[in-house]
Amino acid sequence: MDNIDLLSDDYTITTWPTGKIHSQNFPYLVIRLAFGVYSPMAMSKEAVSCDIDQLLNACREASVSSGLRACLVINENKCFYIEPDGKIVDNKKPPSGGSIVNWQKFLEGLIKTVDRGGDRKIFYAKDDSGKVRVVTPGV
Repeated sequence: MDNIDLLSDDYTITTWPTGKIHSQNFPYLVIRLAFGVYSPMAMSKEAVSCDIDQLLNACREASVSSGLRACLVINENKCFYIEPDGKIVDNKKPPSGGSIVNWQKFLEGLIKTVDRGGDRKIFYAKDDSGKVRVVTPGV
């Protein structure tokens, strides 16, 4: 599945190879839904045209309001990790690998979760063939 475009292709839940970043279409935002479970998101044309400080502030606001960790990936050697408390950490290594959840389908309720306590959740959804795909990180 590593030949799909995680920012634009139609998928629900998939796995991604360890060590491989989620896209070459920079910049993009990665939301950390749970340990080892990520949701990469393309940036709008308006966001891409902003300067880095404006982009970081918008991503910080989203992270704080959602309570989720995020990473703004500028290129394969530059990113900013954003904590839900608003702290921003400059880094050289973007998130990679993991189980990937389609953000839009997650927001639409097509991907469900079961809380297992703390940072542990089960994510599940039916794929196009009706088969249930399950991700159980940290269990």
